[in-house]
Amino acid sequence: MNAIVTTTNPKIKSRITVTSLPLEKVFDDVEMLPSEYEGGQEKSIRSFCDSTITKYLEDLKDVIPNLDDTVDEAKRLNVDRDVFSIQGTFKSLVID
Repeated sequence: MNAIVTTTNPKIKSRITVTSLPLEKVFDDVEMLPSEYEGGQEKSIRSFCDSTITKYLEDLKDVIPNLDDTVDEAKRLNVDRDVFSIQGTFKSLVID
């Protein structure tokens, strides 16, 4: 840990705290942590991940029917597309 602290700048160094105190004394709301952590009373990390994936898959069911929708390019204004097929003008363009 000392090797990491000596190589960091003072701003980051001021944010690092090492303690041997239990979580209840360090954090005010330990019960908000997942149950895998000491003192945590919320649902486990695995159940949180599972519920997040379930919610994502439910939302994905609404998106899948719209994947076949395309843009009708014939209705687009006829403009010059010399710059990377992008509509508009550039005063300066910097590409890293």
